[in-house]
Amino acid sequence: MSAASPATDLFARHYVDLQLSGAVGRVAGGLSAAGLVTVDRLTTRSRVLGFAAQVMRVVHHRDSGADGVTAIYNTGRHDERPGFAGLTNGELALHTEGAALQSPPRLMLMVCTQPAPEGGHSLLVDGRTIHAELEQRCPDAMAVLSGPRAGFFGPSAGIFAPVFARHEDGRVAVRYRQNGLVRWSPLAQMHLHSFWTAAKRNQQMLTLEAGQGYLLDNHRWLHGRTAFDGARRCYRALGNPHEPAPSRFPPQKHGRGCGMSVVTAPRASAPQASQTVPALRKRPRLRAKHLQAMGVPRQREAVSEARRTVRRLLLRWGVGPQEAFEAELFAAELLTNAYHHSRAGTPGAEIGLCIAEGGGAVLIEVEDAGGEGRPTARGQTDEDAEHGRGLDLVESLGRWGWRTLPDGHLSTWAYVHPALQRPTR
Repeated sequence: MSAASPATDLFARHYVDLQLSGAVGRVAGGLSAAGLVTVDRLTTRSRVLGFAAQVMRVVHHRDSGADGVTAIYNTGRHDERPGFAGLTNGELALHTEGAALQSPPRLMLMVCTQPAPEGGHSLLVDGRTIHAELEQRCPDAMAVLSGPRAGFFGPSAGIFAPVFARHEDGRVAVRYRQNGLVRWSPLAQMHLHSFWTAAKRNQQMLTLEAGQGYLLDNHRWLHGRTAFDGARRCYRALGNPHEPAPSRFPPQKHGRGCGMSVVTAPRASAPQASQTVPALRKRPRLRAKHLQAMGVPRQREAVSEARRTVRRLLLRWGVGPQEAFEAELFAAELLTNAYHHSRAGTPGAEIGLCIAEGGGAVLIEVEDAGGEGRPTARGQTDEDAEHGRGLDLVESLGRWGWRTLPDGHLSTWAYVHPALQRPTR
């Protein structure tokens, strides 16, 4: 190996020399066996793209160039923005790529062409080790985090999904992120500490020299980065393998509990497409046992406060934690939609919010002064967008509608009922 040879046991253990005959086949074998391959001699963007094109069909990302490759460096423009930590010099928390997409990319290639003078170490953890530890030590956490609605990943156009998803072939995929673009169910929040503890205990640090990088199975490995000082540049490519190949990981069976005494969600697979609930375009009738109406000022912080108020009210009224979680999300998205896209955004205007509960069902209704056009879910697919139209979320659940009031105002509503099956997108 060259001067850019492996500097750590982790690098050496998974290293494939790309100059040897049959290197691409060895890369495929390494991915199938361990989900991770390390490489070197990729010192330029063009070499990174050339190798990526050999092993995957490159897919574009919000931040990638026309060639599909993303330059990862401190831009100086993205501090404190959810979903942009990779473009700062701060810590990048452990995550998987494309968590808000229905089908995240299978492979991720990360290559460092300019190491930082200090810091900027890669952090890697095999999702299989987290899964095995939770199965053995805390099956309650495993059951909840494997539930199809453990978290809502992304903005309005995101999806409900489990952290651990078992596929038809019996293998397991992991999906995880920690920034403000994921909202966890109440039950999942109770168990995230167990997941995070296992991840931190099993993470490995990798210091990449110029031209070194790693290729990982994005359905199996989580990756992150420590903070750094000075200039640092990496290149990333995302994609799917040219040929079908084993992905994810086979689970390990264990039977020892963790001693926690909580109510857990059943481990259930996601509903089939035929089970989804058709959209309720006609506003449902609700015999309200509890009712609260309020005006929300045109202030971003007021929308956040209204969301917290909705949750406090619903829990006080005895609404189940999952239904309260969904209703809280709906209220936030409908209010944000009105805030950004209606005449309610004019100075001094308020947005009306009504919360009604009866028999465990919840109706959230938002009234605004109307605007151009009518509410539509636009199917936004950018997982890191900071806000969407708001209706993609309720569209994903199929329980929403709108009506024009006699005074020309617009009323948009969303409905939550515990007896309805909850489809995933």
